[in-house]
Parts: sequence; structure tokens; C-alpha cells
Amino acid sequence: MHTTLHFCRGSSDRIWRCRLIGSPLSLCLTLLAVVSLTGFVVLAGRWIRDGYLPYEGQVVAIKSSRMAWLVFESGDLEYLRVRTPEGHTISRLVSSEVRSRQRVRVGDYVVKQRGFGSQVRPRDKLTTQEILDGAPR
Repeated sequence: MHTTLHFCRGSSDRIWRCRLIGSPLSLCLTLLAVVSLTGFVVLAGRWIRDGYLPYEGQVVAIKSSRMAWLVFESGDLEYLRVRTPEGHTISRLVSSEVRSRQRVRVGDYVVKQRGFGSQVRPRDKLTTQEILDGAPR
């Protein structure tokens, strides 16, 4: 199956033709678009799941997300590797801004409540906002 696009120049009878499907370039562009769209859907699904569902446990590692960098063109997403009280290790996606504002570090015991409005926070530490609110004026 071949698709041909016709481009006309003004009042001239000359017609430019461009073969769209069947060329190696269109195959590469289509493959790139499918991979980008699939990566976006997977990452958006993880972002929604991790932003809504509750979890708690000790932070084992903090890794940057290379897939998020490729799809969103931003390097501010990180994976928290959390060891739950049941002994399972889970990986949760958070932004580096939220993690640094909440002062989450490796070794902290973190808690995340259900809902998009709640953020991951250390259980026994004050967050940056709590420190600023308690500071003398």
C-alpha cells in the first residue's frame, strides 16, 4: 500500500510528489512515535498510581528516572526504592522537588497517605515548610 501526497506550486503545472508510506524514513518516524507514545502512557500511569496509592517503609535508594527524561524531557523525576514493613521492595515515582522539600533521604522511614493531595514525607522528621512555619519571626 502506497500513499502519495501531491504538493502544487502556485499556478504552475508542476506537481511535487512525496511517497509517505513504504519509505524507510516514514517507518523510522512511525516507530519513534509509537515508542514515545507508549513510554508516555506507561510513565503517566505510574505517575498517577504512585501519586494516589498509599505506601510506607524505609527508603533503601533514590534513583533518577532515565525513562522520564526521555519521555518528558525533564530530569526532575526520581524513583524511591522503599522496603515495606512486609519485607517487599517497591519503587515509587516522585519529583525531586517534592522529595527535597519533604527532606526525604536514604534511610528515612517514609509514609504516603492515599490521595493526590498527600505527599510522601518522613515519619519522624519535620518538613521544610514545618521548619519555616515554626521559625521565630
